[in-house]
Amino acid sequence: MASMLNDISVVFSVSSNLRTVGPRLSAALAGHLPLVEVEVATLDRDGGSVRVAAHAPGVDRPWISRRSARFLANKWVQRATWCDELEPARVAVTPVAARLAVPVGPHGLLLVAFDTEISVICDELESTEIMVSALAGHCDRLGQLDAAARLCRSAHRNSSGAPEQPRDEKTEISVGAAPEESTEISVNTVETAMRTCISRALHASRGRIYGEAGAAKLLGLKPSTLQSKMRKLGVERRDFVGA
Repeated sequence: MASMLNDISVVFSVSSNLRTVGPRLSAALAGHLPLVEVEVATLDRDGGSVRVAAHAPGVDRPWISRRSARFLANKWVQRATWCDELEPARVAVTPVAARLAVPVGPHGLLLVAFDTEISVICDELESTEIMVSALAGHCDRLGQLDAAARLCRSAHRNSSGAPEQPRDEKTEISVGAAPEESTEISVNTVETAMRTCISRALHASRGRIYGEAGAAKLLGLKPSTLQSKMRKLGVERRDFVGA
């Protein structure tokens, strides 16, 4: 159990979004459990479609498809939940005996399928709960980073004068206060939102800007662009090193 929890932690610590978690988590869990596949569903930035990808151990190419935003709404769960309806695997030909659904913020869903009932996999119920709790905790943190990055991108678009993309009300969950009726956004509001998002990303990356797990990657920005915004907003990287 300790080894599996460590492998799960490593996967999430080096992954900046749900797409990169999928293949890594599949490989990590396969070393400990009879895993069939790991499926990830991610709402696109415009809120109009969902990217679905399934990764199976030993299978080089994932199964990838696009669905409407309704797909994520129909499968949505409020917390980590064992699914009653077991759909066939996307990639592997192995039958699915148990499937765990874990929400990743308001924009993503992680589905982990096993070929054996989970009560048989783990010797005790407590072990199962520990594994589920670990996945749920990591997914919650990743969801918070994703929401902050989306908010930062939205603020960046507005400050650049670009039109904001429409959102799907059925699947989009607000991460802040409800917008005023007026569509005008003050410079002070935009700067505050961007400073908050950048600070959250730097805190999560412990002051690291470059790399797969760096703040720039988390925010979807080029490192040079992030550093320029940090100088403009008065955000110091050293304040987050080792945080």
